[in-house]
Amino acid sequence: MDKKATAYHEAGHVFTAIRLIVPFKYVTIIETGDALGHVRFNNNIVKILKKLEVEQASPNDRMNIEKNIIIDFAGYYAEKKYTGRKNNIGASQDWENAVTKADRFLGSKKMIVAYLNYLAISAEEIVSNKINWKIIVEIAKKLLQEKTLTLEQCRESYLSAIKKYSIT
Repeated sequence: MDKKATAYHEAGHVFTAIRLIVPFKYVTIIETGDALGHVRFNNNIVKILKKLEVEQASPNDRMNIEKNIIIDFAGYYAEKKYTGRKNNIGASQDWENAVTKADRFLGSKKMIVAYLNYLAISAEEIVSNKINWKIIVEIAKKLLQEKTLTLEQCRESYLSAIKKYSIT
């Protein structure tokens, strides 16, 4: 697998996480097990999903899950934009995670499919925005140099790109 494609995939996740104000610990393109790279998120979503085993989703829970699903999809769309092709195999874990999250609080398969389609379109729109893409490129470049970045390093790349492209 192309390290650059992995960097863009992971940069799509972290850009979207920063944009949606979802904290994470780090992002890496160092292979571990089956993963070519990954983002280590704080475990808030795990707590919410466990809570949903016994309770209904609150509006806040639903919003947090929705943000996480959009982040799951953003990596796929960033990699697709960079390579010009789909990588369903590489992104399969992200898609599986999204389905699992949606399944926790939606009833029918029809609802899950419609909801995931909506969130996938949201992720694609975020990634394909011209200004957002420039920032994703900057994060991916930094990730290729450093291999692992903390949330703060990603935020620095984000803010640097905003200044570089005079985005206010």
